[in-house]
Formats: sequence, C-alpha cells, structure tokens
Amino acid sequence: MQPTWTPPVYSDARAAWTGSLAERPNIPMRIEAAAYRGKPVYFELIGPWTRPSHMLAYHQTAGEQAFLLIFIVLFLAVLVGSAILARRNLRLARGDRRGAFRVAAFVFVAWAVAWLFGAHHLPNFPEITLFMEFLVWGSGLFCFTWLLYIALEPYVRRRWPTTLVSWSRLLAGGFRDPLVGRDVLAGCLLCATTTLVGRLLWFVPQWAGYPPARPFGSSDWQYLDARTIIANISDLLIGAPIFWLAALFVLVLLRALLRKEWAAAVSWVLLFTVFATAQSSEFGPVDLVGTLIFFALAVFCLIRFGLLTLVTNYVLYGVLRTFPLTTQGSAWYAGISLTGILLMAAMALYGFYTSLGGRPVFGGAVLEE
Repeated sequence: MQPTWTPPVYSDARAAWTGSLAERPNIPMRIEAAAYRGKPVYFELIGPWTRPSHMLAYHQTAGEQAFLLIFIVLFLAVLVGSAILARRNLRLARGDRRGAFRVAAFVFVAWAVAWLFGAHHLPNFPEITLFMEFLVWGSGLFCFTWLLYIALEPYVRRRWPTTLVSWSRLLAGGFRDPLVGRDVLAGCLLCATTTLVGRLLWFVPQWAGYPPARPFGSSDWQYLDARTIIANISDLLIGAPIFWLAALFVLVLLRALLRKEWAAAVSWVLLFTVFATAQSSEFGPVDLVGTLIFFALAVFCLIRFGLLTLVTNYVLYGVLRTFPLTTQGSAWYAGISLTGILLMAAMALYGFYTSLGGRPVFGGAVLEE
C-alpha cells in the first residue's frame, strides 16, 4: 500500500498495510511505518477514530474549555481553602502534624523514585539543573500535601472519623493491621467492580444497534524496561494520595456549604462526573453512566472505608490499564503480563489475609456459625 501519513521523524523508507482486527473484522485498520538506514523509527496503528492531529490547527473543544475552567476553579479552591484552614488549625493547635509529615514524606519519596528511575542520569553540569528541578517540584508536592492534610484532618476526624485511620496506620508501619487489610481489600474490590462495569458498558452501543465503540488500546509498558515501569508505578503512588486528598477537601467544602451529608455527596458526584467527562473527545451517554457509577461508588467508599481504599483503587487501576495483560503464554510480553497479574493478586491476597487479624481462614468459629 502507498503510505499516506507523514512520519513525525526523518526517514528514508516508508510502508503501509491495511487489514482489520482479528477480534473485530468489521473494523478497518491501517498500519503506517517508517525506517531510517534499516532501523524502524515510526509505527502507528490507524483506525476509523484516528484523527491527523499534527496536520490540523488545534482548537479547544467546548468540553476541553469546560474541563480547563473546572480544573482551575477546583485547584484554586483547594489551594486557597487549604491554606486558610491550615493556618486556622495551626493557630488553634489542631491537626495531626506527624500524620501530615508522613503523607508528605511518602509523596516526596515516591517522587524521588520516579525521578531517579524515569531518566538516565549522567555526572555533568546539566544534571545539576535537573536535580534542582527535582528539588523544586518535590518540595512543592511535599508542601502541598502537608498543607492539604493539616487543613483536612480535624474536620474529617469530626465528620467521618474512620476516613483517615487506616491510611495513617499504614504510614505508621501498621502493615499487619486488620483495618489496613480491610481497606486495601475494599480498594481491590472497587477496582475490579468498576473495571468490569466499564468493560460491560463497552458493548452497550452494539447491543442498541449503534456502531461499536473504540476498542481499548494496548499498553505502552510492553515496549519499556523495568526501570521505566518502576518510575510509572511511582507516578501512580504520587498522584493517588494527592488527588484523593484534594477530592476529599472538595467534599468537606460541599458539606460545609450544603449542611447535609447526602446533598454534599450528590453534588460531589455530579461535579466530578462533569469534570471527568468534559475532557473526553468521545463523550456519550454510556461514558456518562460509567463515570456516574464510579464516582457514586467512590464517594461511598471514601466515607464508609476511607482514603486508603481509594488510593488502592487508583494504583491498582493504573496497573490494570498499563500492564499488557494476556492469557497467551507464547506472547513475547507474557513475562511482564504475568508480573502485573501477580502484583495485583499479591495486593488482593495481602488485603484479605491481613483483614483476618491472624484468624485462620477456615477456623472452628466459622464452622460453628
């Protein structure tokens, strides 16, 4: 086939092929590739949904503008509100400063691991600039996380006293605490449930007689080495506590404004549903339903179980999306797939075993009941 897409890098040979997906023969696909001096430098799988973004002038869609506006409003509300509440709590000698330091230190260490493994480092002067950037970003993440926790902790402890308990115990070294195991297991269950619902919703347009939705893409991790994967997992460990602490702060603000817990929870679900779907280029009713289900379950778990459940869900879902999972042992990426499966299974087994609190799985008390 004659190539039609211009490679983003220089090349001296180009090729193209057409066909369809083995599992979806009704979806036409096209492969564009390029090479330079006999080595491949460009490869792209093009489907009916692919748009030549590099060949068109970029214009923000209404959804992207709405997403940016909501993000700015939420970020400023969290930043300014947390600074005001943290200052008030410090003046009144309230707040768990040790817990705040542990959470902030956890984020900083995760950032350090991501920076260390995320790039090659050389003993030269430009590396000093990179190290200074690392310190600036790391210090900013540390301060922002510490500020959020100090601002939140007294109010969350009064309204929802169990929300931060398991997370605090985990960072204090309570890896064998049954409450920690329970919340980790709940996070695994939440991830499995929402992933299953998302996969089932993918079939809804076809069942309703509409064209099939875009297939789920493959993972880039099958092309990466262990060092980069460690850096990406560390990125998940950075984003999980920061995102859900900020989301919890928004819930506290809504609770203070609306005075009723159910009204705050409903408003929180609607706000984050709009926030999540606004950036989607393929927004539809099915996406809206799936996002609503997730955030409804998320606010329930946040209040009923706590922050650790949502952090576990965040990390596990990131692993589930990025590890190239397969049941075919002959696949060349089967080894890394097995690593991802064992990692997720180990997290679930850890939560289950720890939640028992040392009791046997099939003990006499269970049989007597």
